[in-house]
Amino acid sequence: MLGKALEWTVTVLWFLWLGYWLIEARNTAPTQKSESLLTGVLYRGATLIGIFLIFGFRRSSNPLWPITVPVLGAAVILAICGFAFAIWARRHLGRYWSARVTLKQGHQLIESGPYGLVRHPIYSGLLLSMAATVITIATAQSLCGYGVLFGALIFKLAVEERLLAAHLGPAYNDYQKRVKALIPGVI
Repeated sequence: MLGKALEWTVTVLWFLWLGYWLIEARNTAPTQKSESLLTGVLYRGATLIGIFLIFGFRRSSNPLWPITVPVLGAAVILAICGFAFAIWARRHLGRYWSARVTLKQGHQLIESGPYGLVRHPIYSGLLLSMAATVITIATAQSLCGYGVLFGALIFKLAVEERLLAAHLGPAYNDYQKRVKALIPGVI
């Protein structure tokens, strides 16, 4: 009973996060420059495939690892931490945020808050929450989906880095040297 509740808690957290994200998406600055159509289709398509692989297959009778109450409890904690980090980053970024790779009018380099820890804290938080989700499902498909999703975010991150470096110049290049992209002190 507790195990099922913990398992579904992660799914409920995704819906709560999605609702918050959609509400906040209305409050952004006008776009100055945006990704190409092909670029957007590539990473969004891969993201959807990854999400389908993760959520499309619930836990099987032969999970890849034992699904116990402590494992599910740890997954819920990881998901909460990931969502909290992503939300903190989204709030800190403010009107410069976009679901697409864009430059907003008046776009400036943000180096404080979560952006002082990693350059892409929203991606870091969402990858942590998605890893927690995969832990609760424990299927080969969900693990593959995580790999596809990770690849899509790395592709999007690279596109974003090129755009920001071109717009912000040496300041962004210096920021890249000082602050890791996804995991503080690691990558």
